[in-house]
Amino acid sequence: MPRGERGGKKTRTSKKLTEQTIRGEHVPKTEPSSAAGLERLDRVRGEVATRIAASKASSSSVAAEEPEFPDFDTLVDPEEIQVQVTIESSSVRSFPQAEGSKAPSSKSKSPVLEGPPKSKTPQETTPQTVPEVPKAKELVLPRATSVVKPAEPPTAFFAKAAGIPKAVVVPKAVAIPKTFRPVTHPPDLTVAPKTPEKAKGKALLIVSNPVLNPAPAIYEVRVSVDFNGVLNVGQAGDAEYNGIHPHNLPSIRQFLLDNAVRGFRLGVTSFIGTTGAKSQERRLQLLNEVRVFNQGTQDPRFRLGLKIVNTRDKGQFLNVAGTTVHIDDRLDCLDSCEASIHTFWVTARARYHRKHHILASLREALDQVASDRSIQATLQQRQFGSHWQIPL
Repeated sequence: MPRGERGGKKTRTSKKLTEQTIRGEHVPKTEPSSAAGLERLDRVRGEVATRIAASKASSSSVAAEEPEFPDFDTLVDPEEIQVQVTIESSSVRSFPQAEGSKAPSSKSKSPVLEGPPKSKTPQETTPQTVPEVPKAKELVLPRATSVVKPAEPPTAFFAKAAGIPKAVVVPKAVAIPKTFRPVTHPPDLTVAPKTPEKAKGKALLIVSNPVLNPAPAIYEVRVSVDFNGVLNVGQAGDAEYNGIHPHNLPSIRQFLLDNAVRGFRLGVTSFIGTTGAKSQERRLQLLNEVRVFNQGTQDPRFRLGLKIVNTRDKGQFLNVAGTTVHIDDRLDCLDSCEASIHTFWVTARARYHRKHHILASLREALDQVASDRSIQATLQQRQFGSHWQIPL
């Protein structure tokens, strides 16, 4: 048995250091010069080269067993890897390095092994070649040949399953006969608007939200007329007629015909009690009188409105109904109106009043209202029919 293989403590330490020197993990201070040292160096080099080749062969076999789903972190370089270890007496070749890598210095303990210098007793050996390691298969991803359609939302899926069409195409609007429509009438949202030229064939959405489609602004001159002592008499102080006086009927119609375009509306405001013996009869009679006047009138602007209050203080109603003008024969009713309301007093007992206009009949009062240019239409918050009932 050679001297270096006796298994002593020094021998094991020397063999371990020799293996570390071959792997590049140890840089010896002195070079082996004896025949036994050189022989041990050659033998250890062969064992290390054999172990490296065996480990690489086992890793390549594992990679070949699972070619379908390779790990991107363990893919090897596509070029062929060949490791060749040649042991010569004069020098030791180092392992090839990957492109782009720099050979570290001896201070950082580079894995590249530099062989010892020429020995005094050179010994020629046969070069040993490590078996070729097969390269791993490259992962080839198929190119997309078609556009992937996005998944339908759940609402579209259930709508399709229930047979609901995706969009409802509104047909072309039917022509509507031209009839008079008051300015204060809200827009008809049941008729679909005409399809624009660029939007033909596309679905239209009819919005009936009053916030998005508000009603047009209401500008009116609301004239209020008392019944007893004004509408049922021809002149101030005359006996009261059972109904609207015949002299006042043409005056009222002509007033509405001439001033309806300017936004004038006419309503009857009368006080009738609720506890008297004939109170209900008088209420019903006045309602029928106004209904007869409105019969046969198609234009709502030419119709009379009616409001029967339960108190002589008519200002409680007139001040909140958007009233512009009030005509009455009672001074207390006129005094209850606000200063913004133009008041006309139909009487034959007075000639002047600091606040109210004094006239002798309803006809004169209506003529002065129509000729007074200071009386203009104002913006109203609610429809005329919401304050004065329009019997038909």
